[in-house]
Amino acid sequence: MISAYDRKLRVIAWNKLCEKKFSITARDALGKNLLEIFPDVDNDYRVKCLKECALEGKDFYFAGLPYLYTKGFYSQLIIKISEGVIMIACDHKENEKISRNQLLAAIV
Repeated sequence: MISAYDRKLRVIAWNKLCEKKFSITARDALGKNLLEIFPDVDNDYRVKCLKECALEGKDFYFAGLPYLYTKGFYSQLIIKISEGVIMIACDHKENEKISRNQLLAAIV
C-alpha cells in the first residue's frame, strides 16, 4: 500500500490497496487529515513518527506491526518527500519479517 501526506498530514495520495484495506476510496480520503479518517490514532506512536518525519525529515521503518483498524500485520516505511511524507506498507504473516530493502523492492 502507498499513501502520502502533506506537512499537515492531509492525504495527497491513496492507492487502490489502501482503498481495499481500509474500505475508504481515494476520493473520500484525498485532502482529509489523517486524524479525520482515523480519529483514534492521534496518540499512536506511528502517527507521532509520521509527524516527526513530515516536520524534521527523519525516516522510519517498522516491521511486524499489527493493524489498528483491520486484521493482519504489516511492515511500514515512512520517507520524507518535498511535499510531506510517503508511507509504504506491505502485509505479511504475524511472525514474518520483511526488510526495508524487500519492502522497497516490492513497489518497484
